[in-house]
This record gives sequence, C-alpha cells and structure tokens, in this order.
Amino acid sequence: MVFGYKDYIIEGEDFHKLYRIITKEKIPVRKMCEKGGKLYLRLTADNCFYFEKKCRELNYSFEKRKRHGLIRFIHFLIHRPGLIAGTIVSLGLMVYFSNIALRIEVLNDDKVIQKKVIEVLNSQGISAGTYIPDINYVVVERELKQ
Repeated sequence: MVFGYKDYIIEGEDFHKLYRIITKEKIPVRKMCEKGGKLYLRLTADNCFYFEKKCRELNYSFEKRKRHGLIRFIHFLIHRPGLIAGTIVSLGLMVYFSNIALRIEVLNDDKVIQKKVIEVLNSQGISAGTYIPDINYVVVERELKQ
C-alpha cells in the first residue's frame, strides 16, 4: 500500500488453484476480474515477488501492466538520472550556502558605531564568505562588548 500497486494479467486454463493460494496466504488483491480466460488483478508492491513465484509454480503466465503510486515514481526517476544528479547538486549547494555568511549587516543608524562593529568583526576574521560553524561566538561577543 505504501509503495504502490502493480496490475497483472494472468493467463491460464483454470484459476481455482490460484484463488485458493490467494485466500490461503491472505494476499491482498484489488480489482480482480476474470474475462475470456484471463484474470485481471491489482496487487500491492510488497506482495508482487511472492505472487509471481506462486504463479510460476502453478504454471500460469503473467504480464505486468501498469504501476501505481510510489513504485511508479521510483521507476520514473530511475530512467532520468539527470533529475537525481540535479537534486543532489542542489541539496549540496543548499547545505553549503546555509553555512556561509553571505553578507554582514549592522542595524544601527550611527555610522561611527557601524564602522567600529565591522572593524571588530574583521579583526576576528568575520566577513562575507566566512564559514559560520568556524565562528567563535563567545570571543566575538566579548570583543564587541568591549
């Protein structure tokens, strides 16, 4: 359910053995319909491997038709590696730039005080482009209070 569904078309003579396995093993099946010697059903993605194994054991031929839900989205992404690479690069840049001081702005109307604060910050090695985790805030605060 969480991962999605797969639709199957199963061909065979008699589906009674398959029906028994589905009920005995409590395989959650949706939209099951039998038409013209074919069985159409929808299965949750986490039960597909076991169901396919049972179909092979009973000599039923099956065909996977459509995917629904998260499994379809994953299949979509696998065939588009550029989307994955772009997402990884974007996340990397986001992490990098969230730890960089892009600009220093002193919110004060007095130009003399602004200039002195900027001088103290520059003497501590803090300017635009400084890596934020490297800043020792205790030392900077003491310098600014002096």
